[in-house]
Amino acid sequence: MSLEESRGYRPISRLAWCAVIFLVAHSVISASGVLLSTYELAMVDVFRLGGTVPRDLAEAQDTRECVFATLQLGLGLAAASLFLAWLYRISWNSQFLRTERLRYTPGWSVGWFFVPIAGLFMPYYVVKELWKANISAGRRWHRVAVPRVLAIWWTACIANSVIQYSPVSAILGERRMTELISGSCSDRMHFHYLAEFLGGRILSDIAGVTASLLTVVVVLRLTGLQTHRREQKE
Repeated sequence: MSLEESRGYRPISRLAWCAVIFLVAHSVISASGVLLSTYELAMVDVFRLGGTVPRDLAEAQDTRECVFATLQLGLGLAAASLFLAWLYRISWNSQFLRTERLRYTPGWSVGWFFVPIAGLFMPYYVVKELWKANISAGRRWHRVAVPRVLAIWWTACIANSVIQYSPVSAILGERRMTELISGSCSDRMHFHYLAEFLGGRILSDIAGVTASLLTVVVVLRLTGLQTHRREQKE
């Protein structure tokens, strides 16, 4: 490895593990959110069928929803930021590990995520190119096949972005159980909206768990490929 390349390469393992830790933490919180929303949905059904729900139980549920939603939002933002930082560094290092110039620069490797419409497919091609660049040392690395896990990962990410039931509404105190049992919003329309919201949150959390865990797989495998690639060049 030349002196220029040695100076340009930046360690990737620590950043990768930081991203993995927050992704796993976000998955755990989201999985807990599935159970929490399922429990609240059962409470709504009890009330809809004429049963009673103690006010202290409803207030405790609202508090749990707010806490979990705050944790979910915070961990999600942190995990996304660390993933993008990891992706930038993976792309940066790839520029130095190959003699050929890659199509996507480190800046655009991250930037494509924020471009309307193009953000639905371009990030997949970015990661696909990085995978090829780090898995093969030959001149025909562009033709190397990538594993199906990449397509599955990006499909899960798109599904997670499409099923948008943001935790912000729970943080702001919207659609609360206490409003339902107090009688201020006890009409059928409120039952419908609350049940629909909780069902959507369950689907959104399941999609979030799937996307986060698959992102962990991509981060670990691509980090391993680049680490091995650098060892071959030394």
